[in-house]
Amino acid sequence: MKQTNTLVIGASISGLASAASLQKQGIEYIIIEKESQAVAPWRNHYDRLHLHTNKRVSNLPYKKFDNTIPQYPTRQQVVDYLEDYQKEFKIDPVFNSEARSVKRGDGYWLTETNNETFRSKYVIMATGPFGEPKPVNFKGMETFPGSSFIVMHIKPVKVLKDRKYW
Repeated sequence: MKQTNTLVIGASISGLASAASLQKQGIEYIIIEKESQAVAPWRNHYDRLHLHTNKRVSNLPYKKFDNTIPQYPTRQQVVDYLEDYQKEFKIDPVFNSEARSVKRGDGYWLTETNNETFRSKYVIMATGPFGEPKPVNFKGMETFPGSSFIVMHIKPVKVLKDRKYW
């Protein structure tokens, strides 16, 4: 069992920002990520994605977007920024480590993953909104003449170009 002051679950935007902030405060942490690399949600978005918020309000703590990046960065520019952030702050996640349960003990948290167990005083859940959606089933879907799909599974988005939506 590994022990740490703070366990950060998720190594994308919130997880990286949390790790850097903990590091700046001298607080011991371990960061785990279920994927094989950091920033997985951003790598899997559609290619033409741009931030809808200005880069001045979208940067993480302690590092701004480079001046050469446009006001509304592309998906790849965000990925590059986050990779640079991870390297600059020497954030080294434990990859391929999916949290399966988080339970409260007597003054500590036990987090079981597919690989090992972590004991920590604090847990930061930085899993974000981009997890695998739960399938839905509406009344009448079985007789609907069209097709249904989850947009996050469509990549590249050009396969949707000539579709009629309503």
